[in-house]
Amino acid sequence: MYKAAIITVGDEVMEGLIEDSNASYLSRFLVTHGVLPYKRISVADRIDQIIDVLNFCKDCQLVVLSGGLGPTDDDLTRIAVAKFLEKELIFEPKIWQTIVDFFAKRQLSCNESNRKQAMIIDGGGYLENPLGTAPGLCYHDSMHSLIVIPGPPRENRPMIDEELPRLLKAWGLLGSKLHKQCLRLYSIGESQFTELSKDFSKLCYWGTYFSSEGYLDLHLSQWSDDEAQPQVLLEELDKVKELLDLNHILYTEKRDLGQLLLEELSKRGLTVSFAESLTGGILGSELVKWAGASSCFLGSITSYSNQSKVDLLGVSQLTINQEGEVSERCVEQMALGAKARFKSDISVAVSGIAGPSGGSQEKPLGLVHVAFALEKEVRFLKKIYNGDRNRVINQTKNEVYLGLYHYLKGPNPIIRKA
Repeated sequence: MYKAAIITVGDEVMEGLIEDSNASYLSRFLVTHGVLPYKRISVADRIDQIIDVLNFCKDCQLVVLSGGLGPTDDDLTRIAVAKFLEKELIFEPKIWQTIVDFFAKRQLSCNESNRKQAMIIDGGGYLENPLGTAPGLCYHDSMHSLIVIPGPPRENRPMIDEELPRLLKAWGLLGSKLHKQCLRLYSIGESQFTELSKDFSKLCYWGTYFSSEGYLDLHLSQWSDDEAQPQVLLEELDKVKELLDLNHILYTEKRDLGQLLLEELSKRGLTVSFAESLTGGILGSELVKWAGASSCFLGSITSYSNQSKVDLLGVSQLTINQEGEVSERCVEQMALGAKARFKSDISVAVSGIAGPSGGSQEKPLGLVHVAFALEKEVRFLKKIYNGDRNRVINQTKNEVYLGLYHYLKGPNPIIRKA
């Protein structure tokens, strides 16, 4: 397995002014070409610091640097790499002519400062950049395999996709392929899943990532020289599914929960509507992303203020005064009001406290009440979520979809009867 170091150069990255999207893109590229991203490092525009990092990465067969190839005085990556390799920088007339032509096509004059972009490492090569003035650099010998690409993603993405595969092949650095399978799990956290799977005999690598969207992604991966998915990976995936099914954990494979819900509604010829306070319209907007939503989804009323709950949904002012808008009685009246207004088979209402202010000892931050006005009865769900405002809202959305999905599929352990 070949190991790679990814080095992002730039004061703006080190100071947190921009996100380091280049390293993530390079990591994904390398993994798909059989190279293990072993180190990811950011470094300032300082020659000595760049050289220190290059020395730290000597245990990697491949080093890819991004940034610091511009025409300004603080673009120092090419100088630092040359010093590290103990090589001279030499002027390449072909690159210079390309830079001159680049400006001429745009009716601009080329500055003398751009000449430094025509300097390459003695004994190395360069990667053409039709989208900018900074070509990439490359150098390979028995001790080093280095690639330097410009920082702007618009310029380096085509270079990565088109030029790097050629270099990796020429340098003999193409390795095994990393095969992956992913399951998206709902209503379970990382610690709960770890406990659930503690006795599982793992033959593949497992990675779990909890999203702010309120679900848990489980990644199973295995390196293989074959193009086809390894049998051990497919068998382990089936065993994981059996474990989840046994414990009634809903999961999806590359499919959205809203899409699954629409399919179940469509199968049964049922319609749904929403009365949204906490979620502000998300329950409806997430469904309409999918084709065919119009056959099942009739509409949503965003009743954010108390007065709109009274005027649009028929919530009793007495209920709001005595029990509050975040209460079981309030969401029940909201759901029944939406169901009557839209004439839908099912209606769901949500109200809660997303924060960061507004909570109390009796009604803490993250408290959510949900009412499901079904065909013949009303069922309820009460949750207290942790996390920031967006996380509370997204977890509520998932829990509503899950409650409906489980209700449609059969015995429902999520939403309770009154």
